[in-house]
Amino acid sequence: KISETKRIKAKFEQPSATTSATRQNGDVEVTLPTDAEKVTLTYKNKQNTNATVTLVKRGNNWSSSTTLPDGISLANGKVTLDYTKVNRNTNITTASTRGNGDVESQANNQNHPIPEHTAPTTKTITKVIGENPTNAELLAAVDVANKASAVLKEGTQYPTTVGNHT
Repeated sequence: KISETKRIKAKFEQPSATTSATRQNGDVEVTLPTDAEKVTLTYKNKQNTNATVTLVKRGNNWSSSTTLPDGISLANGKVTLDYTKVNRNTNITTASTRGNGDVESQANNQNHPIPEHTAPTTKTITKVIGENPTNAELLAAVDVANKASAVLKEGTQYPTTVGNHT
C-alpha cells in the first residue's frame, strides 16, 4: 500500500465590503471593514491621474506604509477624501482582502460614487441695531439640501455691531 501526503492550503474568507458616505461638506468617507487586513483604494485626483492608497491593519489599527496623498486622511477605521482634491466625475474603487500570499482571500471589490457637491448658500438678514433675527428668519436665510433646521448655536451671541457677520 502506497500512501501519499498532500498539503492543501485554504484561502482566507472574503472580508466584508467597504462602505461610504458623503459628508455635508462634500467629503467622501470610506469605512474600512473590521474583518479585512488590507484595503486598496484607487481614485482619480484633480489632475485626473489615478492615485492608489494601500492600507494595512495591524491589530485593530489601520495604517499606510507611505505618506497619504494630499487631501486623504485616515482615522478610526475611516478614510476621508477631501472633495476639493478628487475628480468628482469618477468612482473610488476599493479592494478588501485577508491573508497574504497564496492563502490571500478573494478581494471584495466595491465602487463608491463621488456625488457632485453644492455648497450651501445664505441670504442676508437685515435688522436694526438691537433687534435679533428669529429662528424662522435664520432657517429661511440658509439654502441647502436636506435642511432640518438653522438656529443660532448654543452659547453664541448675536452681533452687537453694524456690518456683515458670518
